[in-house]
Amino acid sequence: MHELGVTQRLMGEYAADLSHQEEARALYRAVGNRIGEANTQHELGTLYYITGSLAASFAAQSDGLVIYRELGNDFGMSFAHNELAVVCRLLGDLPTAATHAARALDLHYRLGNRHGEAYSRAELALITAMTGSLDDALADATAAVDLHRDLGNTYGMGMALLALGTIQRQQGDDPSALTSLVHAVAINRETGFRHGEGCALKETAVVLDRLAREDEADADLAAAQELHRRFGHRYALADALVAEGDILARRGRHEEAQGPYETGRELARAIGAPLLEAQAREGGGRALIAMGARDEGSQLLRAALALYERTGTAVARRVRELLGRL
Repeated sequence: MHELGVTQRLMGEYAADLSHQEEARALYRAVGNRIGEANTQHELGTLYYITGSLAASFAAQSDGLVIYRELGNDFGMSFAHNELAVVCRLLGDLPTAATHAARALDLHYRLGNRHGEAYSRAELALITAMTGSLDDALADATAAVDLHRDLGNTYGMGMALLALGTIQRQQGDDPSALTSLVHAVAINRETGFRHGEGCALKETAVVLDRLAREDEADADLAAAQELHRRFGHRYALADALVAEGDILARRGRHEEAQGPYETGRELARAIGAPLLEAQAREGGGRALIAMGARDEGSQLLRAALALYERTGTAVARRVRELLGRL
């Protein structure tokens, strides 16, 4: 039942997965099967963050980690730490996310679990890109792709290529980013991982727009938002809305950008994603200033800065410098 639910989650059948996991958890608790209970908590935590219930995800993964630790189950602990790294990153708690990712990686090394190592390296790459060196992040993401390729893990390859393409985009290497992201879209579509497909489409849209391929960018972004709306990926939808605002602002359509920025900001706030809310506020503030609404724009930038400083991201310095020039 637990394994069936995992398959359903990968295919986007979240209600069915939730039902199977809750039923499995009740059965495991009734018979005193602690490892089974921990496994269902782990899967529920993953399901919750994909659908945007970040606090519930953190609670479920934390409960699973406690059980794994009590049982001395290093394998379970390694994956619980990895998923907690993901959730903490989405919640904007980057120092804690980095700690969980490092603990997961250490356990994978000790266990000789190369599959787990590949997943943790991809996650650590995304965290490092937000808090430190893009070069270090690129090295981890590249290593994750290589490991998944060597192991023949197609599903993992799709996730790692998404991380790699995202970091290549942040470095300004748009041609390489496009290659990685188009491959990520294809793999996630082939494996039926709809959440990964939508996230990769959104990243591809951002890169295509920077390459002046606007029609293709618009098509990919619309496809990403449609997927996320259809399957209830609330965090990813908010992220795609902020990306829409960024694209419109880059094209000089600052007034039009306010709509997706505001919608993305409110959704991010509703699901408790302060870093994403900050990105929406920063984008909206910059667009307002470009329109001549300096006071209103500065207010949004100050709110964004407060959120960035709370999350520990390196972006805070950029916004602080911008406010200093106004």
